[in-house]
Amino acid sequence: MSEASSDRVEIVNIVGSGALGVEVDIDALAGDIPEAEYNPENYNGMYLRIEEHGPLITLYRSGKYIITGGGLT
Repeated sequence: MSEASSDRVEIVNIVGSGALGVEVDIDALAGDIPEAEYNPENYNGMYLRIEEHGPLITLYRSGKYIITGGGLT
């Protein structure tokens, strides 16, 4: 890249995943967490966003999870 170049790298999303190593009772958990969104007729994962514009956590019955940190500025 030359000194005159204005190319910049911008991070717009970060994704991480993992597994808790245990099976999770999504029905009970979603009922206990007011911020949780869970509709098994539409999708088998529970969505959880603790703060507005914060990371989105998707948790599955298998204990696997995905954390997406979109909207970074």
